[in-house]
Amino acid sequence: MIKLFLCNGIHDLQSLPDTPDITWTTSTRQDKFITNKGCQTIHFNLWRQPPNSVTPSGNQEVIIKKFQHEFTL
Repeated sequence: MIKLFLCNGIHDLQSLPDTPDITWTTSTRQDKFITNKGCQTIHFNLWRQPPNSVTPSGNQEVIIKKFQHEFTL
């Protein structure tokens, strides 16, 4: 099972707010898909919200300057 926390803003693992903005937990049925410590990867999806027929007029870019995770049992 994985517990995920989303905190809006810029934070380190040491400076997270006491209460995340969004939390969710994976089902134990998904445990077989969880990789071992040291083998994790990031998968980042972008969706237009709200979706519509207008597309950007030029190239779009997302820069991830910092990504942190904590592996605990």
